[in-house]
Amino acid sequence: MSDADWLKYKRLRGKDLPPTVQLSFGEYQQEKTFKNDFYAVTCVYRRSTGAGPERVVLKEYHTDPWGVLPLGWLGRMLLRREAEYFRTLAEVAGVPNYLEPFGANGFAREHVDGKNLREHFEFAGRRVSPDFFPRLQKIVETVHAKGIAHNDLAKPENVLVSESGEPALIDFQIAMMPKTWKFGVGWLFLPILGVMQRMDVYHFCKQYRRYAPGEIPDDIRKRGTRSGGVAGFHYHFIRRPYRAVRHFFLKRFFLVEKSPTDTSGDQMRKAA
Repeated sequence: MSDADWLKYKRLRGKDLPPTVQLSFGEYQQEKTFKNDFYAVTCVYRRSTGAGPERVVLKEYHTDPWGVLPLGWLGRMLLRREAEYFRTLAEVAGVPNYLEPFGANGFAREHVDGKNLREHFEFAGRRVSPDFFPRLQKIVETVHAKGIAHNDLAKPENVLVSESGEPALIDFQIAMMPKTWKFGVGWLFLPILGVMQRMDVYHFCKQYRRYAPGEIPDDIRKRGTRSGGVAGFHYHFIRRPYRAVRHFFLKRFFLVEKSPTDTSGDQMRKAA
């Protein structure tokens, strides 16, 4: 499911972000909602007053309960983790900069003008420059060198193509960085980090093979066809069953009916 598809379903929990917010560097008006899923809501805001960036992205994690389940701890944990990842990757070319905390459960980050990889190719019908994927590979390698696994490179929505054609990597919600874990237990998970980083490489190679098949080097082409035991097990026995059950319930009970003239879904496909 692409990120934009979440907007076709009723919200499972959480609240919308306000139409106007005050940040330390200016006042901002909400421009569009990019995503509002079970875990968080993400919106693009445009500056109305102040001297800050023209646009920013605000992400607020949901901390309300789901039925009788108290999930405040989950929202706070995910916020702490993703904010730490962005701060660790500060000034890394190709990763939007973390700007500041927002409220009790959110943060503001830099906005990247452009489209996500899926929209760039499938809806805009464009190509990328021959060095786009090699530059994206360097971003992934830098993230790995910082001790982080992205864990969601299977989604082309998490790779942006800027207006100038540069790659950017977003959404570290389910990333992994054991060295920051409390109680000194992170070293126990370093082997798992290595596996997750190898899966990042596999999914990067798949995106390369899918969107630039005529330019991909032979070694990367081969790596994009061999998933390995862990990735294969995850895809066939975890990801596919989970997606099938999720899609069934969402389409059966939570689908929002749209009129034939409603084009808001197309507008929401733009990545923030």
